[in-house]
Amino acid sequence: MGPKADARSLYAGASVSGRVLAPPLGGALYSTAPALLWPACAVLAGAAGLAVLAAGRLRTRPSPETGSLPRALAG
Repeated sequence: MGPKADARSLYAGASVSGRVLAPPLGGALYSTAPALLWPACAVLAGAAGLAVLAAGRLRTRPSPETGSLPRALAG
């Protein structure tokens, strides 16, 4: 498995987890504290955005010799 397949697997797992867990967790939060539902969603969305920004910084940096990213040979 390559890095692209790993990323697709991670994305699929996160997507399915969100679709399965969000309704019961959101429903439970709404039934106990309705005023906290949307602020909690905003905090989670902000945390997800920060995680995406942090992940973008962890990507492969350009090579100092050529200034370009390393590429796999076409085969």
